[in-house]
Amino acid sequence: MSEKLQTLGWNNEFTKKWKRICRKNKKLKKSELVRIIASDRGFYEVKNDWNKPSFLVRYSGMVPKGLQKPTIGDWIALRVEGGERWVEYMLPRQSCLMRKAAGKTAKVQPIAANIDRVIIVVALNERLNLRSIERYLTVAWASGATPIIALNKIDRDPQKADQSIKMIENIAKNILVLATTTKKKDGLATLKKTLHVGETIVFIGPSGVGKSTIINHLLDGNTLQTGSIRAGDDKGRHTTTRKKLMITQNSTLLIDTPGMRELGMWEAEAGIAATFPLLEKQKNLCQFRDCTHTIEPHCALKNTVKQNLSTQQRLDNFLNLSKEIEENRSNAKELSLRQNRGRRRNF
Repeated sequence: MSEKLQTLGWNNEFTKKWKRICRKNKKLKKSELVRIIASDRGFYEVKNDWNKPSFLVRYSGMVPKGLQKPTIGDWIALRVEGGERWVEYMLPRQSCLMRKAAGKTAKVQPIAANIDRVIIVVALNERLNLRSIERYLTVAWASGATPIIALNKIDRDPQKADQSIKMIENIAKNILVLATTTKKKDGLATLKKTLHVGETIVFIGPSGVGKSTIINHLLDGNTLQTGSIRAGDDKGRHTTTRKKLMITQNSTLLIDTPGMRELGMWEAEAGIAATFPLLEKQKNLCQFRDCTHTIEPHCALKNTVKQNLSTQQRLDNFLNLSKEIEENRSNAKELSLRQNRGRRRNF
């Protein structure tokens, strides 16, 4: 069984977890393990062997405490009943990329589970937004996976590309930053060298930056719909509408995602610490415990700007993202309390 599942990214850690789970719930031993490669309206497209056809299943099972419903990349156990397969159990995740659901809701939206790396794609044809990159980095680090940044479409202005890479590297210490283009034969050569057998990599970034085009080249085929650059605003067309897990010839698993208009923070404290290590350390060195980092004297965070260790814009982004995380946590707690009160009244 494990050899077939390895074609889908199964590893020794999952084997150990699954054995422990089956010892506690022996009924699960008879279930069929599969991985979700796509989902749509309550149905999941799954595979138990990459070399065999996929099939659809409906969700109706158990989810470990503290987790959400299954998403692309999750491993689930199926039971067969009346000739149909049903989701009976979802394995605990090794990692999960997630965001606050779009809008005013106080709910989480998982994007992709059990991923090894997150490739953040930004395009040279757009104004380089370092604050947006910091937001993507925060979410990526919080997932438990390792981020990589790909500056795409460098063929448009190679000189500007060099400057942009230096700017990105300045805010993304110890992170691999790649220059990519699909217009040249060797434009993805460096990126291809980072792909490893059995790894799962998710691509994220704004609409039209070229995620699907990059993946098509990595797959050595035109398997995803791509869009040209729109006339007038120099932005790519939004073409990816659903997430899909695919595999390269060297058995690396890739997940394409739609462009995100909103990337809200959710339980991303670890991501904040990894993206802003200096500021995270300095915030605890202020003279006052309740320092707001605005008007107080002897503020360690404001001193980082005075000492040219950080820019004011980076500090402001650090504070805004931290505040957003706290507000979303507070809103989620309030929503949970209201729901619990409603259940008690109904009972």
